[in-house]
Amino acid sequence: MNKFKGRVIASKIIKLKFSQSGVVGLIKVAVGQKVSKGQTLATLDNKLEQINLEVELADYRRMRAEFDRLTRTVGAVENDDEKTKKEIAQAKLDVSVKEVEKRELIKRQTDLVSPINGIVLDTNGLTAGMNITPSGFPIEIADIDSLVFEIQVPETEVYRLRRGQKATIKLINGEKIKGEIILIGPKGKGKDEIVFPVRFKLPASILGKIGTTGEVEI
Repeated sequence: MNKFKGRVIASKIIKLKFSQSGVVGLIKVAVGQKVSKGQTLATLDNKLEQINLEVELADYRRMRAEFDRLTRTVGAVENDDEKTKKEIAQAKLDVSVKEVEKRELIKRQTDLVSPINGIVLDTNGLTAGMNITPSGFPIEIADIDSLVFEIQVPETEVYRLRRGQKATIKLINGEKIKGEIILIGPKGKGKDEIVFPVRFKLPASILGKIGTTGEVEI
């Protein structure tokens, strides 16, 4: 039975950035924290967008009232002029609806929301009160479902391994975990020889132990 040293890694890491410039309002997470899909991670100051939304809502209510008044005035029988007036009023109302929808969308984009269940790896200096652009200060999250134990296996040893093969993983703290091979990757260059990355599936109990070292017995 051979032993190989390795560590817990996340095979899927995403970087989340705001889609617009602005002033950071709140940071709602910290490094190492578990987050859920749909959870808000940080927000931009959205006072101006809220005001713009309220203005558009007020304009919509005005357009709605004017359209309703015109509909009552015209009635069921319409001549060409009245029909044209009604079509114009309807078009204005439709535009107002779209303006409200646009402002609601812009306001929602002031929230940075996680698309996955994960662990926060880095906030890259994102701080409340700072001005940011869409390209800067990403929040990095490791996908919980992508946690694996990875080892590097010499070419002379890799051909006796197979997907689904069981193994025992012993972490540096003494914890023992049952795992199985889920990936035998393409060869790469190690320090002195050709090696192949081999990854083992981990149970949910390993959550939060990214970077932990250990060894696997195969």
